Amino acid sequence: MSLNQLRTEIDRLDHNLIKILSKRKKVVSKILKEKSGLRLPVKDKVREKKMFEQRKKWSKEDGVDAKFIERLFQVIIKQSVKEQKEVKEK
Repeated sequence: MSLNQLRTEIDRLDHNLIKILSKRKKVVSKILKEKSGLRLPVKDKVREKKMFEQRKKWSKEDGVDAKFIERLFQVIIKQSVKEQKEVKEK
């Protein structure tokens, strides 16, 4: 593959990442509705701990730096919690 083809492939992959994050956000909205109905708090530290452990395991299985994945999911979860709190406050 040429450099331009490789860059086009990266662009396609990045676009897919963004689409996945959008789908994830929609699922998070549904989770918030469920949590609200059950009167559960937005943050669930036990769930977050399990998520981080599972994502690290997956990253090792797929040859991706586990620390990078942990930082990435910290950002994703922080944004998710922020958005849930904003919706809940409305």
